[in-house]
Amino acid sequence: LGESLAIGGALQARGLTPGNRVALVVPGVADFIRAFFGVTAAGLVPVPLFPPAQAGDLPTFTRQSRHILDASHAVAVITSADVAPLLDVSAIGSSPVVLTVEELRDGPALASAVPVSIDQPALLQFTSGSTAAPKGVVLTHANIDANCLAIAHGLDLRPDDVGVSWLPLYHDMGLIGMLIAGIHGRVDLVMMSPVQFLKRPT
Repeated sequence: LGESLAIGGALQARGLTPGNRVALVVPGVADFIRAFFGVTAAGLVPVPLFPPAQAGDLPTFTRQSRHILDASHAVAVITSADVAPLLDVSAIGSSPVVLTVEELRDGPALASAVPVSIDQPALLQFTSGSTAAPKGVVLTHANIDANCLAIAHGLDLRPDDVGVSWLPLYHDMGLIGMLIAGIHGRVDLVMMSPVQFLKRPT
């Protein structure tokens, strides 16, 4: 929580205001989670994108990320130091600033999360783009709350349950179905990188 509040405060200190869209291209699971909730804590709207290693190839990553950044009107992109050089935002209309998780960690931290209405956008979720250009869907806090309640009911989720996932966090099943639903249901979670999981010996 403290690290997310620091990231949220750093974004606020850089002039971002509630409702601004902030793209996330963060390969590391722990850093993605910190950044995602930092964006949310600042009242901003996260836009998850797949990182280069999970795009299949660099041209696909470049093409898809440019499209999503432009379509979402993102004003900033949070990424890692190793991915930042691969992001070319010069041709994007909203001219997003590229920031790294590493440079945002020092804050200054928010004292608490910025309050937002339950009907405000909480997340922009884009399709994978496997059959056409990625299409975005605006999800409100109310939408996500209803989804998490339905998941908890369907799974008969209990406080002593433990969730385990290696699903990518830019995907709705990994992000909403596991991470957010698990936190919403107050259960322990074990979150693994899909790349690391696939590389494990069988």
